[in-house]
Amino acid sequence: MHPIATTVVRTSSVRFMTTTVLHIDGMSCQNCVRHVTEALAAVDGVQSVTVSLEQKTATVTSAEPLSVSAATVAVEDAGYSLRA
Repeated sequence: MHPIATTVVRTSSVRFMTTTVLHIDGMSCQNCVRHVTEALAAVDGVQSVTVSLEQKTATVTSAEPLSVSAATVAVEDAGYSLRA
């Protein structure tokens, strides 16, 4: 399973942040958004999560490249799935 996009951004403190966009299947309401957001926020290294119900995506910002396998487990444990 691969994220749809990954971007590395240099921050002002000379750190690099990685932004990864994931497709999420199974979301149908704002409660689903909350569950996915909380699940991904609990993954090690994640700094922020923005989930779009309309686009069925999650944008994850992390200090290190996101472990897609850890993200997959978190999303699946919450009752949803990542789409390749």
